[in-house]
Amino acid sequence: KAALIYALFPLIWIINTNLMIESVLLFFYVLSVYFLLRQRKIWFLITIFLMVGVHLEAIIWLPTIFLIPIILKKKIKYAEFIKLGVLGIVVSILFYLILFGVSGRNFSGSTEQAITYFSSGILRMLRNIWLTISTGFGSLTAFILIFLILKYASKKEKIVWLIFGLIFCLMAANWQGDLMARRVAFAGIAVSLALTKYLKKGWWIFVLYLAPISIANILLYAQGSPFSQTKIPQGQVLIETHYLKPFTKYNGTILWIGESDLNVIDNNLSSGKRVFLSGDSITAPYRLLVGGNYHITSLGRVGDSESRFLFKKYQISK
Repeated sequence: KAALIYALFPLIWIINTNLMIESVLLFFYVLSVYFLLRQRKIWFLITIFLMVGVHLEAIIWLPTIFLIPIILKKKIKYAEFIKLGVLGIVVSILFYLILFGVSGRNFSGSTEQAITYFSSGILRMLRNIWLTISTGFGSLTAFILIFLILKYASKKEKIVWLIFGLIFCLMAANWQGDLMARRVAFAGIAVSLALTKYLKKGWWIFVLYLAPISIANILLYAQGSPFSQTKIPQGQVLIETHYLKPFTKYNGTILWIGESDLNVIDNNLSSGKRVFLSGDSITAPYRLLVGGNYHITSLGRVGDSESRFLFKKYQISK
């Protein structure tokens, strides 16, 4: 029952069509919950180690793993498993540091997201939280869940849900240039379990609510890739926005706006090569596609195109 509701949350299957790292994290998250409920200590430790090793973001969601047994009223040895969880985190971070040292990488840019987070503003954060809920889990889901918690949950469970909600809001409040709602995909597990628990025999009504939402998204994705295909002569030069780097293939030279040295355009023109500027590189960072939809933060017009300087220096024709 819970698995069906979980599978119908649009966010859960959308992130698996976009090659998001949360797809891997979700696998280990579900495993860690399973091993915790089954009280398999060694496997729980290994799973936590691997999950944190995939991405440090997992650390923020680890406390919610220990909240799920309380919601399900399962008795476990919390002290022992919390110690194992901390051990898994420490060992995984040490392994991280060793890999960084061996590879010669540094931590430059690691504070960028924190700075962006605290500069977002409370109204923007509230907007992001609501859009994350409505687009990822359905607009009515939060209201239904809150009603069920207030009516059926015990005092201890309500405290657990309060902690869970705070973690959810912390992760949902900040959006940047990609499918940021993916960062709260872990919440789907506890929410689906709670809905089946509190709704009891009425769980299928919620399935009927989620089904049309998922079907609508499926029809959108069935239309194929939303990214325009490059139809230009081979062996020339293409200027493209770096946002589409994972989706762009071209048998020639690609210059990424925001990353490549565009001074080489002159050299290419002098050598007789034609230089093409894609439509996406002109509109970026506006009308930025994430999955099958435009990212909500790219629909306004409050800044300048990243490629505007090219129009001042070169003559551009269709």
